[in-house]
Amino acid sequence: MQDECPHNEKDRYMPCPATCAFTRCQRPWHKDAVTLEDLTDPTVDRMATIKEQCRHCLHFIKNGPRASAR
Repeated sequence: MQDECPHNEKDRYMPCPATCAFTRCQRPWHKDAVTLEDLTDPTVDRMATIKEQCRHCLHFIKNGPRASAR
């Protein structure tokens, strides 16, 4: 996905900032999480996202990688 970004320089943005005009998710399964329980789920590895917007995506929260116990 980052390879397709028209302005991304290697290792400059990680993850792609939510303020970027090109970060809008076009996938049909994207849905913004709205409950506090989903948004603060401590088991989600939010550092694994490619885009900041994914950190608030219900699909990523429910299906994404889990954070390892620290």
